[in-house]
Amino acid sequence: MKAIGRIIILLSVLAANYTVAQQTIRFNKQYNFGNTSGSYFSTDVFDFNNDYVLTGLLLNSSIGINSNAIGFIRTDSIGAVKVQKITKSANNYGFYSNGSHYFLKTLNKNIVFTGMNNKAYAHTTACLVRLNSVTGDTLWTKEYAQMSDTSYLFCSSELSDSSILSIGYKYFDNGTQFYNRPFIMKTDKNGNYKWHKWLWNMTASYYPLFRKLLNVNDKDFVVTGGYNYTVPGVRGFLLKFDTLGNIAFNQTYSINTYSINGFNDVIPLNDGNFLVSGNVTTYHNSNFTIEKGRPTLAKIDKTNGALLNGKLYGAEKDNGHSLGAPYQDPITLNIYASGIEFFAPSTFKDTFYKFNSNLDSIYSRYYDLGLGGTQGATSCIRTNDGGFAYAVQLYPATAQQKFCLMKTDTMGCDSVGGCVMINGINSNSYKKSNIKMYPSPVNDVLKLKLEDGSFNSEQVQLKIVTVLGQEVLKINSPVKEEISIDVKHLPDGIYFLQVFDRAS
Repeated sequence: MKAIGRIIILLSVLAANYTVAQQTIRFNKQYNFGNTSGSYFSTDVFDFNNDYVLTGLLLNSSIGINSNAIGFIRTDSIGAVKVQKITKSANNYGFYSNGSHYFLKTLNKNIVFTGMNNKAYAHTTACLVRLNSVTGDTLWTKEYAQMSDTSYLFCSSELSDSSILSIGYKYFDNGTQFYNRPFIMKTDKNGNYKWHKWLWNMTASYYPLFRKLLNVNDKDFVVTGGYNYTVPGVRGFLLKFDTLGNIAFNQTYSINTYSINGFNDVIPLNDGNFLVSGNVTTYHNSNFTIEKGRPTLAKIDKTNGALLNGKLYGAEKDNGHSLGAPYQDPITLNIYASGIEFFAPSTFKDTFYKFNSNLDSIYSRYYDLGLGGTQGATSCIRTNDGGFAYAVQLYPATAQQKFCLMKTDTMGCDSVGGCVMINGINSNSYKKSNIKMYPSPVNDVLKLKLEDGSFNSEQVQLKIVTVLGQEVLKINSPVKEEISIDVKHLPDGIYFLQVFDRAS
């Protein structure tokens, strides 16, 4: 019996010094619940062995969802639905969260929702909900009144023992003034309350919007978001504290004299410092009814919270022009980030940026799914094939809101708009149809057949790289009808073959 090939090779073609989109699965899929109009907000995406789990909140009275419920969709690697579930709160009060990352993938591969049960005006109770990531079934729902019966949770992080640390605040609203007191709360892996600690005293001058909680080392944590002041509006912050509630630093930031309007995400960098993403308000009128801004990345010192590097990108646009969900490649140290950009007259579209480690923009692009209306990526992950998957909040012009999952290739190119880059990136004019590669999968020798006129030079350079961009083989070859490449020494797996025109 002939052995099945153990190595999968995907083809890319480049002109010299050009950037290429490596061939990976690309799709965008929209989903609803009950095939009827409703409000659907997909907010987070996770990968599980080449499946994707898409989570969010939904509201649909026609199927008995009269207040926010949790929506769960598990798909295969091409976005086809395998499981779809709805989780309602007790007594149909409604789940709610004002965070950005209020779903968490746990070490035992379940999903935890962080938020509150919205029982009445000025009466919400902090809660956690754990879902089975395979079936979507609710494993438990826990409410916490230990801090106050009027309390919010925004986001959570998991510790190495599978316990959960969450952050939120208790509040009091008398109709004219809003008071709050932030806290951290710890539960065991089953959601049972362990303790809570106050971060500071009750205040009415501002309230925090906690967006992302990051576990640094099981003892120290950082959280980012925006402090919402009456004047001068929201200020982006990074807060570091330990499990005793001791605050190491609590900083707000400005770049080029502009105050940062808010941070959406924080990740650790390879050097141990932190990278935050968000937007900067560059203009506002006297009563803040008109605001304009630009997206930003900022590198923050891990010890004292000092701003090490901060940059603004793109043109000044109406507020909402922002970056979120960054990722740093562990090998190249390049940084990728999703975002949202304003387009006249009143819509927003997803954006994708690539930066070097100095936070300089290499290229960017935007997505238009062709549905009109507004779309905004709220979560982005690097996938096993080197591409990216996005959870998208989608508001089509002529249809109901939907859950949306978009999968792109390694350069962020999607299945609708192709790969049209901005910021001066050249496109590849060579046609892959002029090059034949076989067999794939392959065991020992890969063959490359070049048609006459495929390249303008007499030399090509061939590189084989892993899905993480690590180069494992490089060959310089004269252009000829057939080129053989010995790959039998490569471990089993998926690789990319890059073909460079050496004319320049």
